[in-house]
Amino acid sequence: MDIGEILESASFWILAGVGYGAFAIMILVLRTMEQSSIMPLWVKIAVVIVIPIAAAVFSGYAEG
Repeated sequence: MDIGEILESASFWILAGVGYGAFAIMILVLRTMEQSSIMPLWVKIAVVIVIPIAAAVFSGYAEG
């Protein structure tokens, strides 16, 4: 699959949305529990970068 096919794939957007949603809920839960310092800023940035990469990899499995 090339990048154009991945970006046109519904499974990519669903997986990326679920990933970002789960990450946002995790951040909210950690803030509510006053444990947000458990995850440093560099980890948050890395996760935000890795989510679409993982969604692209797994969307190939979802459609294939």
